[in-house]
Amino acid sequence: MTAVGGEEPAPASRRIPKVTPAEVSRRLVLEHGAITFLPDLVCRADLAAGRMVRLYPHDLPAYEWHLRLIFRHRKRPDPGVQALLNLLARQPLLSQVP
Repeated sequence: MTAVGGEEPAPASRRIPKVTPAEVSRRLVLEHGAITFLPDLVCRADLAAGRMVRLYPHDLPAYEWHLRLIFRHRKRPDPGVQALLNLLARQPLLSQVP
C-alpha cells in the first residue's frame, strides 16, 4: 500500500494514535481528578457508572478555580461556545475577571 505522494505508510508500531481533545480531557478526569467541560456523549457512560460526577458552577468554590477557555475564533460564533461564554459572564465572580 502506498500513501499519498508515493511514500510507504509508517508501520503500525510507529503511527501516532489519534486522540481527540475530549478523550484527553476525559482521561485527565478519570486518572488525575481534573475538572473539565465535556459533552454528554463523551461522559454519559462514566456518569452512569459513577466514575464521574456532574458539577455545576455554583458547586465550585470560586476562590480556588481559574478557568481558561480555548476555542477557535470564527466569523460566526459557535452557538455552544457562545452559550457557555454567556453563562460564565453571568457568574458574579467570573464576570469581574479582566
